Amino acid sequence: MRGPIGPSIERAATILFVAAALAGTTATLVSHRDGRATSGGEGPVSDPPLLIDDTDRRVPLPEFGMEGTTYLDGDDHVSLTIPDGWHVIEDPLPDVTPRFILAAGSWDFSLGNVCWAGPALRQIPADGTFLWLIEYEADPDRSSFPQRPDRFSLDKGSLEWNPECGTRRSYEILFGDSGRSFEVHVVVGDEVTPADRGVGLGILDSLRVQLLVDCGVTPLDEDYGAHLETAAGRPGDPLVVVGTTFRTEGGRWAPSVRIEVWWDYNWRWGPPGVFGSYRLLTIETGAKCEFRASAVVPDVEPGVYRVSILIVYEGGHGVFGEGRFTVEG
Repeated sequence: MRGPIGPSIERAATILFVAAALAGTTATLVSHRDGRATSGGEGPVSDPPLLIDDTDRRVPLPEFGMEGTTYLDGDDHVSLTIPDGWHVIEDPLPDVTPRFILAAGSWDFSLGNVCWAGPALRQIPADGTFLWLIEYEADPDRSSFPQRPDRFSLDKGSLEWNPECGTRRSYEILFGDSGRSFEVHVVVGDEVTPADRGVGLGILDSLRVQLLVDCGVTPLDEDYGAHLETAAGRPGDPLVVVGTTFRTEGGRWAPSVRIEVWWDYNWRWGPPGVFGSYRLLTIETGAKCEFRASAVVPDVEPGVYRVSILIVYEGGHGVFGEGRFTVEG
């Protein structure tokens, strides 16, 4: 292990970009002048948790032999991939509860007013598929929304006369995802093929849901990120780390996996673990807005040591804080 650092080493005023290749897209971590990362750029389309913006993306759909568009809904914090040739209407029934997120059909359908889905249900082609997604913000009974399946299926036992005008029966699927409660309805024409059903189910399987955590808006000032609460102590004393969890460039909560506290590590030298540095502490972030945790000061010679704090997200990591700790004799 190296000895303590000298007092003349400066914190670099730099910008660090860490690219994360996730499902063919990139998520960018941007660190500020003092090295503290925020989530910037595009939100990844990956397994939840994820950060969803409003940038739709063209994507290949090799399983269907076609291309499609991933619709990223930053208001409802979901994304869904729709094949070419399908028609999508977002917020088909605005200002009602529960919230109707979108309706999608395999043809260019139209909607009504009082009976909003009636025209689409009457127009559905013999080989057509029509579906809509609903979210219950105030969950009446969480047990009614089982955990989302690995792959969706259409079970004849779920066929119900749907409440939208009752013109056709729909497959009703209730499920929970990332702490949220959803209901999806699927209506198929009388002559749909297994391939047609596969496309509709593939759309449902593409659904990605963002875990919603309301931490308000955090100013990205000197208080943002992770900090040492204790700056000095003897070997065996507590070394306390406090701070916020990950945020977007707008100061909102962003998903992350964990925070790591590294002893005697300078991120400018290379990856963690080089030159004898080692990890003191791991903090699982989950849905937290803030954290406070403690490690133990290692048994080293007296002096001033660098402590680096990293934020780890799906696909990479970035600098989240840095400090000097004085080991007393």
